[in-house]
Amino acid sequence: MKHYTPQQREHIKECIINNITKIDEVLSVISIGSGAVGFTDELSDIDLYIVIKDDCDKPNFMLRIREQIHESFEVWQSLEMINRSLHVFLLANYLEIDIGYDHLRNVSARRKLWKIEVDKIGDIDNRMHASWNITSQFHGKTSNIDVKSRSEEISTDVWHYLMHCAIAIKRGKFWRALGEMELARNMAVELCGYRTNLETKRYRSVDDLQPIDLLKLNKSVTANP
Repeated sequence: MKHYTPQQREHIKECIINNITKIDEVLSVISIGSGAVGFTDELSDIDLYIVIKDDCDKPNFMLRIREQIHESFEVWQSLEMINRSLHVFLLANYLEIDIGYDHLRNVSARRKLWKIEVDKIGDIDNRMHASWNITSQFHGKTSNIDVKSRSEEISTDVWHYLMHCAIAIKRGKFWRALGEMELARNMAVELCGYRTNLETKRYRSVDDLQPIDLLKLNKSVTANP
């Protein structure tokens, strides 16, 4: 079965946006990630961010959108995360659609790339930029993490995991060694993210690190446990 082409993905995105925009409670629809600048390839997913009125019942609204997506497309699987205000749909041909929701008072940019598709109040882009100016200082994290203190903490603690990795190898406990190495590597990746201002959660932008950093990370990866 073939994947949807980038052009087909764009068409599906436009259909979803047009249907969502008709709902009175919707104030804005925003494309997030690659869909904001043109889909990278036939594997790209569709990420949308819906801004609703402050007095709108979000759980009920999410249910309405869920029903709308299921009625409009062939949905293979779906995941509803009310606590994260997020829907994930897997359509036929392996097209993933992620839809996030926020009230107007909570609008914030959590990713570097976005495109305002619909703005009924004319102020959404300003709100997104204002929030990103704050969020970007914390390397894509929404919490006000003290980067200097966190970096010092990692530099102080990482030896502990490396030592236990070596001990596990000496004892023939190779899965334990892999676990300790993974913890140390995650810390190294986090440090690289702070230094380069790249998002490293779930290793999202790790492939964009400098070659010298990637070479060092490669040394922490074993072929066989």
